[in-house]
Amino acid sequence: MAWDHSEIDGLTGKLNLVEHGGVSAFVVMSHTNAIYFPPGVGGVLLTPPCTTPGCSFRIDHDQKFNATTNLQYVFNKGAGAWAALSWRYDSGLVASAIGDVLDLLTLTPAQQAAAGVSCGGVPATPAAGVASCAPGSLSASRLVVPAAGTGDPLTNPSRVAPRHLFDLGLGLDNLLHTDKNKVRLSSRRSAARISWRRGHTRCNWGTPSERTLVVTIPERR
Repeated sequence: MAWDHSEIDGLTGKLNLVEHGGVSAFVVMSHTNAIYFPPGVGGVLLTPPCTTPGCSFRIDHDQKFNATTNLQYVFNKGAGAWAALSWRYDSGLVASAIGDVLDLLTLTPAQQAAAGVSCGGVPATPAAGVASCAPGSLSASRLVVPAAGTGDPLTNPSRVAPRHLFDLGLGLDNLLHTDKNKVRLSSRRSAARISWRRGHTRCNWGTPSERTLVVTIPERR
């Protein structure tokens, strides 16, 4: 889909710590404003979040802050053996389909369960959703949703809840201890996912559990 015009700006930066004593690190940070203006000028399903003349809205690329930090230690230079810890933080992308908490009631039970919707502390399940609830008792643990009547697609949009992701990696950059045609072996696993919303903290250790094993064999020349 295409809209009349847009205003997209942001900042990105990277800090590098060169290897010293086997330790190296880097931090990548970013901030993005992604604002679009109706009407739609091409595509399908062109239903803008706002219709007032001159209005604008943020799309799901918009995020206040994102950062990835990686710390790596080489503990055996001969084999190229290393261990690394990666930490990613997302402040939350825009969730434009939800205007305020009342829109949570229009979701299907499966969608409500995925968003962590609850009414008075009773969570929705894929088999039993929340059909009605007082606005003050309605919440979503995986979304930051404006109170009833306070949502604005530009100044107060719904967003995905902030989250922290940790990843642990181990590897050998020279598995066979050769000078040429080095064989690399690496493995990574998600260690934890932590998110919170308005004082509520949720920690799922090992959820999702993800392992990645990579063996790199160079081509013969």
